[in-house]
Amino acid sequence: MSVELKVFGGAYFPKDKALKKNPDLKPLAIAVNSTTKAVAEAVIFGRLAAEHPEHIDDYFKVKIWEHREGLPYPELDVFSPDFFDVIAVWNVNTGEPAATPQPETDEKSDWEDNRSTEQMKSVARLDLRSRAACLSLFGPIEEITAAQYGLVVDLINDDESSFAQNLAEAISKETRVLALATERQEQILAWVREKASESAQWPDIKKLLTKWLDTPADKREIPRTETGATLGGGNATDRGFEHGEMIVDMEIAMGLLARTRDFDIYDIKPALQQQIADIRLCGTNEEFNAWHRIFMTTPGVLDFSRAINIAVVKTAPEGIWKDPVKHREYFNRIMTESNHANPDPLIVDIACGRSSLSMPCIIQGTKNEETRPLSPGEANPPANVPLTDKEFEADIARAERARDAASQQPNIENLGGGVFSVDALMAQQPSNEVEKQEVPPALSEREFEIVIELNELLSARTNVIGQDDIDELVSKTGHSVSQLIPLLLVDIATTEFCLSPDLSADEIHSAATTILESWSDNADVRQKVALDDVVEFRKPAPPKSSAPIATIQLSNDAEPEQLSAPALITLTYQQQLTIAALAGLCANPAHATAFDDLSGWAVELANDVIRQQDAAL
Repeated sequence: MSVELKVFGGAYFPKDKALKKNPDLKPLAIAVNSTTKAVAEAVIFGRLAAEHPEHIDDYFKVKIWEHREGLPYPELDVFSPDFFDVIAVWNVNTGEPAATPQPETDEKSDWEDNRSTEQMKSVARLDLRSRAACLSLFGPIEEITAAQYGLVVDLINDDESSFAQNLAEAISKETRVLALATERQEQILAWVREKASESAQWPDIKKLLTKWLDTPADKREIPRTETGATLGGGNATDRGFEHGEMIVDMEIAMGLLARTRDFDIYDIKPALQQQIADIRLCGTNEEFNAWHRIFMTTPGVLDFSRAINIAVVKTAPEGIWKDPVKHREYFNRIMTESNHANPDPLIVDIACGRSSLSMPCIIQGTKNEETRPLSPGEANPPANVPLTDKEFEADIARAERARDAASQQPNIENLGGGVFSVDALMAQQPSNEVEKQEVPPALSEREFEIVIELNELLSARTNVIGQDDIDELVSKTGHSVSQLIPLLLVDIATTEFCLSPDLSADEIHSAATTILESWSDNADVRQKVALDDVVEFRKPAPPKSSAPIATIQLSNDAEPEQLSAPALITLTYQQQLTIAALAGLCANPAHATAFDDLSGWAVELANDVIRQQDAAL
């Protein structure tokens, strides 16, 4: 009696660590004839071991699905590296492939235009979990790039828990969030991020989402400053929706980016959105943090337009944010607006880069007076919710205290762009005579780039190493993070001087991690370790096997002095199937004690597969 064979598909997706070493690694898809999923998994694993033995550890466990009508169909018995590029996308919700969305228009000109630009994926056409992951990672956007979709897939498949992953899981459980309007999604995300801790799990986050959704709008918490004054938000603005702290932070980041590029502030592209998010979430941008404090301590700040927020940040005098008193005086003098829903076209042009004027020039022109420090009685408070004299004086007093406290510290705050702590810098140059201390020169542009990458690594914001491992490695060195960064900077910069081209971010992360793992207080030893690591990192990947048949190397049993070149024996297809079946049986916990029977089962399983395939021909 013949056994009916079914068509099963299999997909291998590369791991993040493998992609860092080999960015060209692609997902693999294949179809096989088999009786069950288990047999199909064993057969597909055997083919991977035969055709791509060097990449066995570079892929996650194979994902198996039974083919049916309507599903994309990969090639039979052949791995296809382009299946998920042009034919299908992986549906994480159903565990099977889905057809790649096609453009809605059939016009040839539109199709050619779309092909000439970067292909975008519509978020609305993704499955539920992917849409939730998109909202967690990028906020309410309509389209994502192929690279962003890769981040979505990584977030869903990642075994390590993170806040973004738990937020995505909570959103997929509370689907009402996905049905909200864009502005409401921004509000609920900002509120949840404010209320939830970084270690919160998805059930706790889901409770927060449900609480926000079930609370009437008029009973939700009103955003306030530290002194209890309302931040506003009740007036119409040029955004067209009610917003909150997260939107203001995004506009601060847009103002910083607008200094070096021009863009439409009302039409933000996905690539720019990612850069905005990087500035807003990094936590190490001191100028951004200073602007955030200014905005979030100003009553009525949510009533200002997007245009003036961006323009004020963009055209601020260089370095003014370093002086809290001057920063507050500048902000209160420039931040004046009468029509928030329809801001002055000139201000919009400044924000978008269509005008080279600055906000101080406009204020001076309209008021016909020189820029000068304002007393509390002369300050121009924000529109609609003005600062009282008492509030303004308290704000200025806090800023003056902060400035006085900073002036009492040794004057070395500019060294390294503020990256190193005062204690660490003073520890590098011990001296009993403060007046004779020499302040090292400021970092070069390249050194500052290296410091940023080191800070990302030691803050566990890379995929190289987690926070727990970082803490363990740092503790073993006997130094604090602020002491380690200058040492690592010297090691990496010295290593880079010996090589060409300059080190990439991944190479900096790898070298610094290796240095920490084998820490030595001897700089020469550390730099040799870094050099060896980078050289190893840059070695080309081993060539792919040209022959699809696996080989095994056997050595003779003769004495060592009589050994000749090892012999190569080619495995037959039956032997390959037997090995794959044995591997599958050994991996099954149900067979943990069946030692004597496994080999016989593997042989029988392989023979059965061959018999069924012969019967199907």
